Formats: sequence, C-alpha cells, structure tokens
Amino acid sequence: MFDEKLRNYSKSLREHFTLTDKSLKYLPPKSVALKYLEYFAPSNEWVREHYFPHKKTLFPPKDMTNYKENNHLTTMKEEYWERIGGFIVDIVDSQNELNKYKRRTKRYKRICFAFSSVILVILVTLVIFNN
Repeated sequence: MFDEKLRNYSKSLREHFTLTDKSLKYLPPKSVALKYLEYFAPSNEWVREHYFPHKKTLFPPKDMTNYKENNHLTTMKEEYWERIGGFIVDIVDSQNELNKYKRRTKRYKRICFAFSSVILVILVTLVIFNN
C-alpha cells in the first residue's frame, strides 16, 4: 500500500509540475552551489570507492564558469497556482483512500476477532457439555 501511495505521489508530481518553463528551474547562487559540491565531495568519493571502484569519478566534474543563477521567482502565473492546487487535491484524495483502507483493515480485524471469540465460546461449550 505504501509503494502504491508513493507511486501516486510521484505520478501526481509529474502531472502537475513537469514544466518546460526554464524560469521555474531553481538554481541557487553560484557560491551556494559550489559549497554543495564541496560538502558532498567526500561522501561521493566514499560511495565511488566502495560501490564503483572501477569508475574514475562518480560524477563528471561540473563546469561552473557559465553557471547561471536562478534563485528568484519573478512571476507567479495563475497556471502555477492551479497546478499547486491540483497537486494538493491529489495528495488529499490519496490520503483519504489510505484512510479508507486502514478503516476497512481495522474493521476486518475486529470481525475476525469477534468471529474467533464466538468459535472459542462454541468449542468450550461443546467440551463442557460433552463431558
């Protein structure tokens, strides 16, 4: 059930937020991007060493000379709000489905417990009256 929920979220994200509008692609300031690369370099090297020793590098070096920052959203089109709203509706719907499943599962467990209790009472009664 959890995997299905994750697939639904992933599908919903693709449906609502796959845009070709380059102005929406967030790129942090160059100094921050360089700090990220520097920060993760040791752990990337550890992963390469332990899992990909045949590779020279885990990721190709990033050329930052022509790096273009895009860390300010200048316009928020109505379409973007509609996509965000649609995504939120999908999440709520998915959560409601999960809650229905949980309720049905709890109800099923209660019915099974009640049924097994009745069977136990019948068996005990039969044993008592047959002796």
